[in-house]
Amino acid sequence: MIRAVLFDLDDTLIDHDAAIRDAAGVLFDKVIPDGKHEFKAFIEQWISLNRKWYKKFFAKQVTFQESGRGKLREAFSKYGYQFLHTDADALLSEYWEHYVSMCQLYYDVYECFAQLQKCKIGVVTNGQETQQIEKLRRCGILSVMDVVVTKV
Repeated sequence: MIRAVLFDLDDTLIDHDAAIRDAAGVLFDKVIPDGKHEFKAFIEQWISLNRKWYKKFFAKQVTFQESGRGKLREAFSKYGYQFLHTDADALLSEYWEHYVSMCQLYYDVYECFAQLQKCKIGVVTNGQETQQIEKLRRCGILSVMDVVVTKV
């Protein structure tokens, strides 16, 4: 008899990829409002840089904040933009807020949880704890979780 089920969070329960794309688009429009011809290329570059800088973060080569700054600076350097720490942090704060607010559950999550109502439900994620908890809260499923495990 199954007594507990553990889920990954990003791109399992929450459409992480769509939220990143949306938030990166808002960021791009804020920094380069007339750059529509570069929009798609920027989004793909952002996703690639997101992976690259998260790997550095997970390897403990940089802090979470340094990974964000590095990604931001690298993404916009080809457009001639440079950012001081304070400017980068302000942009990243807006990006993260938009990203978290855009996180949506996949359509079948509630149905899945209903089928598992006799089981304990948890999340195991390698994402940054504060952000992952906030995503669960905003998506309305934190209260359903019996356990949330983060490893960073």
